[in-house]
Amino acid sequence: MLNTTTINIDERQGNNEIRLPSTSATVNEGDGTVDFTVELDQLQANNLSISVDYQVQGGTATPGNGNDFELVGAGTLSFTGNNTTNTQTATISVDLNDDFINEPSETIVIELLNPQNTIIATGSETFTYTINDNDNAPEAGFVSTSESQAENAGNVVVAVNLSNPTTQTVSVDVSSSGGTATDGTDYISVSNTLTFSPGDTVESFTY
Repeated sequence: MLNTTTINIDERQGNNEIRLPSTSATVNEGDGTVDFTVELDQLQANNLSISVDYQVQGGTATPGNGNDFELVGAGTLSFTGNNTTNTQTATISVDLNDDFINEPSETIVIELLNPQNTIIATGSETFTYTINDNDNAPEAGFVSTSESQAENAGNVVVAVNLSNPTTQTVSVDVSSSGGTATDGTDYISVSNTLTFSPGDTVESFTY
């Protein structure tokens, strides 16, 4: 008597998997559009519909509304199950915003999920882009390098500005000294620290 056993081969597990060429990369803020590549390693052709969902979100970077990158959100990548080539690729594009704000390096995280008729290779679930800023640290300077007013006009307000905004708090020490004027007689000297909050570019002091 011939004994027959039927073995079901899971094509999703044995024949293909979604993988990333790498799990991280560094880009510059001024690079414009960056492409993220997803690979399907297919060892054997089949007639299955293969797909994987993705989600693009800010790690420390802020999406949308002219911030660090344009909002991509979520989507689905589809592959041809009966392709006879061993590797297929699909691309997710992310548009970076080249602003004028000095800021530390920030990250974008891309996540793969919900594979259909395939699996996601171990370690290929997430990808991180690190965006290096291309804006110089701000320089502080006087809005005007000289002013004049009548002796009896009272206090003098002096404005200091930053050359460009930053996401960090900036502090600048200011002090006054006499040119031909005498401290205590013609004016009262000042020694102070100006603090610029993130995004602030103008502060002033009075003496």
